Amino acid sequence: MTGSLRAICGSVALGMLLAITGCATIPTAGPIEDGEPVQAELDEPIIRQIPRPPDPGLSPDDLVSRFLAASASFEGDHEVARQYLTPEAADVWDPAAGVSVFDAERTLTLDQKGRVVNVGGRQVGFITADGALTPVVPKERFVDQFTVERVGQEWRIAKLPSGLLLSGTDVDSLFRSYSLYFLAPGSDRLVPDPVFVPVGQQGLATSLVRSLLDGPTRWLEPAVETAVPPDTSLQVDSVPVENNIAQVDLSTDVLDADEATLRRFSAQLVWTLMELPDVQGVRITTNGAPLQVGAEPPQQDRQTWELFDPNRLPDAAAAVLIRRGAVHRIVDDRAVAAPGPFGRGRLDLREPATSPDGLLMAALSDDGQQVYLNQGMTNPNVEVIAKGTDFSRPSFTADGSVWLVDRFGSDEQRSTIWRKPIDGEPLQVRAPELRDRRVQQLRLSLDGTRVAVVVQAPSGDGKLFLGRVVRTANGVSVQALRPLGDSIDDIRDVTWQNASSLVVLGRDRGTVLQPFEVGVNSVVDQVVGTTPEGMTSVTAAPGFNLLASRRGFSDIWQNDVDWSVYLRGSDPAYPG
Repeated sequence: MTGSLRAICGSVALGMLLAITGCATIPTAGPIEDGEPVQAELDEPIIRQIPRPPDPGLSPDDLVSRFLAASASFEGDHEVARQYLTPEAADVWDPAAGVSVFDAERTLTLDQKGRVVNVGGRQVGFITADGALTPVVPKERFVDQFTVERVGQEWRIAKLPSGLLLSGTDVDSLFRSYSLYFLAPGSDRLVPDPVFVPVGQQGLATSLVRSLLDGPTRWLEPAVETAVPPDTSLQVDSVPVENNIAQVDLSTDVLDADEATLRRFSAQLVWTLMELPDVQGVRITTNGAPLQVGAEPPQQDRQTWELFDPNRLPDAAAAVLIRRGAVHRIVDDRAVAAPGPFGRGRLDLREPATSPDGLLMAALSDDGQQVYLNQGMTNPNVEVIAKGTDFSRPSFTADGSVWLVDRFGSDEQRSTIWRKPIDGEPLQVRAPELRDRRVQQLRLSLDGTRVAVVVQAPSGDGKLFLGRVVRTANGVSVQALRPLGDSIDDIRDVTWQNASSLVVLGRDRGTVLQPFEVGVNSVVDQVVGTTPEGMTSVTAAPGFNLLASRRGFSDIWQNDVDWSVYLRGSDPAYPG
């Protein structure tokens, strides 16, 4: 997913960010086909910062103010910004340690002795050294201290925090979001790992390959795998792009890997590099000779590795809905009763879900206290896999596991999360950060490595979090929850639009209930079209239109340029 820092969690309404823009229209329903990546934001002109070296006679606070402005330039490893530092500070300052992002309003105050400048403001995000954006709920104040001393006749900064301190406006003009691609454990499905990369410098392809070889960001690392062969590096520290082909020359360490590993590694490289708008193919070599990966050609693109597509769904993938308590599948824009017991209307079902391959189907009883599972669609047997108090809609991953949340749990004080593997009994999922929290909705990404969770805030409103799913010998756990779309209040529903973004139904600081696209990189956009009144649920899938409905049997709406009535029914859901 490409894009600039259009909105940081917790700061959409702050003046530091650009206005929210409408999303590109999702293709009409039908077979899923590969399309050209949207590069609109990458085509925007890059605003280069022209730093000013220090003038003679600067006061301590003017010195720090000018230093902060100059540090927004990456030219020559912040060469001009270092001129504001003492020689000793210039040697130890590490601008690559991370970026603290603050809103547009900052203050500079000088202490009584005139040697410490306090820079205050509200922090709204942090870009870690590996490029991952960590949203921060805006604090009332943060203060960074800059100690100054005389060097000859001029003031210079002698002590300062590591990393950069940039406004959201600076970040929006200097950084773009790209995805590195890793692998779901035990799977050939790729998982995007978004990173923010400075674009005011040469060598984006080189930067992305370096980062891919280094491995996932710290947040995602415990949830994914990488097929990078041990000790593999660039033979020459450069990935030139010639005639739209990225040339990746690797060290001979890559030759120690078997063919299966090379296929997975090649898919990671190709999908990562083709995030760039000027890359139409990738040529992989080792010490100058073409790297042979099975029968694949030396020059590869995403179609070469389409089986690794993170958004892959079967051609026959279809949405389901409820009519009069029975599950129906949407086939050729018509609602057709599902085969097997779920489609007969005897169980009085609601909130159905299907596995990505369409072979498993789950649904809730009408009172939400039981979860039914039907394997094979035409299998006459229905299994009750869980009983509880108030379940939310089940969620499937590509391996056939179904996840369940009993909102009230066994003691009516906390929610309980369950995971039922395709060939086993339901097991409770550990989620320490959700202890004593009310989980309203939960959706797994198709790759099964990340989970979107809507949690009830103290105000009673639903708030959105993204967690990683970690699998160990001791079981499965949800960890490291981070807020997404913090400006969106009263969230009622969430769904995965693709491997890189979610659609949430909520209110942007008190506005009407409407859908928003929220990237896993924290970028927020409003879904285009006038939102129908009374919307209570929304569902999405790669290559399909958004569908939405309100509680009970009524109209189902489809978003195709604008919202329109599509079918009669309720509780629509795409696979997953």
